[in-house]
Amino acid sequence: MARRARLGQKMKGIARIYDHVTPAMLSQIIQALEVRWLASLAALSVDEQAQLVSWFPHLRATCDQLRVQQAPKLIAISSPFDH
Repeated sequence: MARRARLGQKMKGIARIYDHVTPAMLSQIIQALEVRWLASLAALSVDEQAQLVSWFPHLRATCDQLRVQQAPKLIAISSPFDH
């Protein structure tokens, strides 16, 4: 239903009866698209992200945040076996 509404399509037989998208449906759509968008940015190489930011500077913070999230976490700088 929500997909058809976004595409401007009508469902035959139920026109104007159930032909509405609820706020919950809109929220689900936005959340799913946001997850897909962030995953596509994360899949880009650092050079590709830099190129994208050069075209769309407002994406710099998002790309920087993705790089921080993907960076390997430092667990410890020493080992108990070091003497």
